Amino acid sequence: MKIKCKIKVTEGIVYDGIKEGVKSYLKTIRKALEQNGDAYKDDTGSLRHSMGYVILRNGTPVSDKDIKAYRNKPIEETGAKYSAAVSIGDTTKTVKL
Repeated sequence: MKIKCKIKVTEGIVYDGIKEGVKSYLKTIRKALEQNGDAYKDDTGSLRHSMGYVILRNGTPVSDKDIKAYRNKPIEETGAKYSAAVSIGDTTKTVKL
């Protein structure tokens, strides 16, 4: 007996995966910084306040509100390219999928 199934990867799945992955990564970095009180102190300009990210769809920033229009569309049909720009302090790196 064979069971076949087709899984549709939507833009919403990709967006949510990136969002949760980056949030988890930044949480891990924050925990590591707790070991160094000076880097983690609650002052404006400290690394604690200098972390962030933006998710990019075809190179353009998108938010939860923006993604609603694409959430249920299969990524193989839209051909959208997703990435995330992550900033820690004065360093920003873009991770492409």
